[in-house]
Amino acid sequence: MALSSRLDTRPICQLQAGGVNIKKFVRINEKIRSSQVRLIGAEGNQLGVVAIQKALEIAIQHELDLVEVAAQVDPPVCRIMDYSKFKYDQ
Repeated sequence: MALSSRLDTRPICQLQAGGVNIKKFVRINEKIRSSQVRLIGAEGNQLGVVAIQKALEIAIQHELDLVEVAAQVDPPVCRIMDYSKFKYDQ
């Protein structure tokens, strides 16, 4: 089962920009702080704005992780995916 609780400060990639390391951090599963999220399903379909608990339930049903992909918008955008596979692909 892919669903797991991980630290909310897990780097998913490092970029070199003018000699400075830029790390992109991502929150997953229970580490997502918002009460509502704009949810993208495992197949890439938009499921709309849902409560975080409902989004986590859907992720559990698919045996996948809930990953915050755009934290700066309101509500944040989350996607249901296999986080370990996504991290490996990065």
